[in-house]
Amino acid sequence: MNWIHLAAVAAAAGVLATYSDWVLAGDWVQKRFGNPDIWRNRGIIAVLLSTVLPFVTSAGFALLAWKLQFVGLRNCLKLALAIWVIGPLPLIISQGIFLKLNRIVVVLLAASWLVKLTIIAVAVGKYVH
Repeated sequence: MNWIHLAAVAAAAGVLATYSDWVLAGDWVQKRFGNPDIWRNRGIIAVLLSTVLPFVTSAGFALLAWKLQFVGLRNCLKLALAIWVIGPLPLIISQGIFLKLNRIVVVLLAASWLVKLTIIAVAVGKYVH
């Protein structure tokens, strides 16, 4: 396994995942559906820190798929769906139940995670062997 190739795929997937997060769960959502009681305004530091996280997710997914020997697009998509159902989906739904989150925000956050994991799965499934 070529570590440079793995890092390049994780970085490219991280860039695409960052944009999908911004579109589905970013500033647009906050301005239209946000409850002022739940959103923090932390400025540029918060944006930079949160921008790093999709890269961590991409690298972790790529390493997991490689370690489990999940090769091919179909297997990586199955792994992405399993991760989404196990982790982000129940967490987001639980937060939607107990926090003052608009239902649209909950749906968009869940969709954002599914899209992010799908993007990463496609990149890893097609380019990591």
